[in-house]
Amino acid sequence: MSSFFNLLNQETALEARLQVRNGQLRLRGCGLTSIPPMVFEISKPSLMDFSSNKLTVIPNVLVLTCESSLKSLFLDHNFIMALPPEICNCPFLEDLRINSNQISQLPPELGNLGGLTRLNASTNRLTSIPSSISHLEELRILDVSRNLLSSLPEESLACLTSISDLSLSSNRLDKLPLTLAFMRELRFLRANSNRISHLEKEIILLPELTELHLSDNLLTRLPTNCWIKATNLEALDLCGNRLSSVPPEIGELTRLQVLGLARNADLSEGMTKALFKGIHSTLSFLRSQQSEAMKAGARLGKEKDEDEDEEEEGMSGIQRYELQKQKTRETRIKLLLAKITTNNSGPTQFYKALAQLETEGVDPSDMVIIKERLAKRMLNEFKQS
Repeated sequence: MSSFFNLLNQETALEARLQVRNGQLRLRGCGLTSIPPMVFEISKPSLMDFSSNKLTVIPNVLVLTCESSLKSLFLDHNFIMALPPEICNCPFLEDLRINSNQISQLPPELGNLGGLTRLNASTNRLTSIPSSISHLEELRILDVSRNLLSSLPEESLACLTSISDLSLSSNRLDKLPLTLAFMRELRFLRANSNRISHLEKEIILLPELTELHLSDNLLTRLPTNCWIKATNLEALDLCGNRLSSVPPEIGELTRLQVLGLARNADLSEGMTKALFKGIHSTLSFLRSQQSEAMKAGARLGKEKDEDEDEEEEGMSGIQRYELQKQKTRETRIKLLLAKITTNNSGPTQFYKALAQLETEGVDPSDMVIIKERLAKRMLNEFKQS
């Protein structure tokens, strides 16, 4: 052990010696290009911190020497290009920080870390997330921001029901998966600086959602008839999108402290003026719009009931044919859904049945609708359980 401490200056050596005695080894910012061999002689450390060094490789033996005791491993702010699968053999690991490296993929064995509660893999070069992440059922904080992700493993995310803090910002995502709605403990959702053009209302209805950050995306509209139920929402950031209007019901959110709508060039003049006056003026403006919309809706409801019967009678032959096609397609989709749900239960069996349908050559556009409806059905069952 003494030869190890000779590698460090006197002050660092003293600090490291004290921390090793407490089961913690902290070598943050020591300029290390490799891990000193004597580290492998340390007995059962619970925390190892090698962050802010110049490491490029993590030796397998590092994990093998402490896999039965390690709870926290900090490798952030290095130059690591690959994460050795052996790291996933630490059954008691709870906190893994590998952010700010050059990692292009996570090992499939990641799912072996069943006790992991925090994973920070931000600021890397990830292009995908392994489906095995579904096994991290204790995960509460997941940060994969500032990567190269264009999609997420939707089925796997449905299993991460303990997550309270999810960061997806600065990727290449064009949508937020509907399966995020299974994260019933989610409080903070950050998805700034992506390519998201559509937002599912089921995400807004998450019961614990406190902050929703969607700035610098491609949203042109927001879902309606759902915001009034977002009773815990305190911060909503929609800056830098392409919105031309905002659902008036947002004005009824009593806990909302931050509402970001700047850099949405097509917003009405009235909304723009209200924004300049601050959040209280903005919410007041939205409430007035909500009141007007409710009055107008009552008037239109009567007119719609009277016109629906006349509309079908006035259809041309082609229009009637298109309507029949839609009804036929709807029947086909219902039959396929029944095929999936009969004798199957739970996400795993459902997704296996979906995969079987795809091999049978079902129309891709039908598959999109089937997946959406199946996800909503599972979500409803989850809420009732």
